[in-house]
Amino acid sequence: MSYLGMPNYSMSQVIDHCDASSCWMVINDVVYDVTPFLNEHPGGCDIILEHAGRDATVPFQETGHSEVAQQLLRKYIIGMLVETERIAFKFPLLFPKTNSTVTQKT
Repeated sequence: MSYLGMPNYSMSQVIDHCDASSCWMVINDVVYDVTPFLNEHPGGCDIILEHAGRDATVPFQETGHSEVAQQLLRKYIIGMLVETERIAFKFPLLFPKTNSTVTQKT
């Protein structure tokens, strides 16, 4: 199932993008290409690269990113995890939605 017409990616595809030349990550089942943001991140690129090619939902939420940061993240959305690998949509109480998530199209 596609959300908002975006492509779906598996974690095995996300894992292939795990360095500074191509840096993808998943937050709340949404796939982001944050490569262009690496040198702009206030905390430095190393913290992003630590989670490159992985699900970064918990670290992102634990950091307590501002509303501005959550809004900024939206421009890096490239798709969603394939439905069978989604966690946040299956267990919403474990992963409360931030404003950076994509809502399901109804």
